Amino acid sequence: MSTASVVIPFCNSAGTLVRAVESVMDQTSRACEIICVDDGSTDESAATLARFGEGIRLLRQPNQGPSAARNAGLAIAAGDFVAFLDADDYWMPAMLERCAAALDSDPACVLAYCDAKVVDARGETTRASMVNAERAHAPSMDELLGQMWPIVPSTALMRRDAARTCGGFNQKLRSCEDIHFWLLMREQGTFAYVPEALAAKTEYE
Repeated sequence: MSTASVVIPFCNSAGTLVRAVESVMDQTSRACEIICVDDGSTDESAATLARFGEGIRLLRQPNQGPSAARNAGLAIAAGDFVAFLDADDYWMPAMLERCAAALDSDPACVLAYCDAKVVDARGETTRASMVNAERAHAPSMDELLGQMWPIVPSTALMRRDAARTCGGFNQKLRSCEDIHFWLLMREQGTFAYVPEALAAKTEYE
């Protein structure tokens, strides 16, 4: 049975970090480990994790941005699969189970991703889905090169070795680092789309 590591990068996320971690712990298919990476927080974010005891692994680093924090977690991940959950996002209970099943069913597939609902800073749903009908399928490389595709880090589960082979997230990029990363991953193999809103993505005004 395949195992999954979940990396949660955070910086000054005291208001949402516990919700993110709890959503991983509530999965119907349990992660083999939860790695929280403190990217130079100056608030009480890390202190909020004390309630979880040995249920998580905490890394600390000076502030270097989300790409560096994700890569730090990837470097020590022990699972066959790895996921990157942003600290202000959260999952529905079946997220890991559904995406892992898609990966397990196709050895050529290196990344499975789901739909997500969009919530605001108060946690209220503003859109029921991120994926429109035209993009409700796994993209080819040409599609990824030609248009924005509705994949964000919090909706994806991928093969750990493929993520390491392509070098992780580009730490020189200050934006769109995930879009660049999907292109690198797509070179490693195919993607699978799970047509369920199994994550909640926070968008701010």
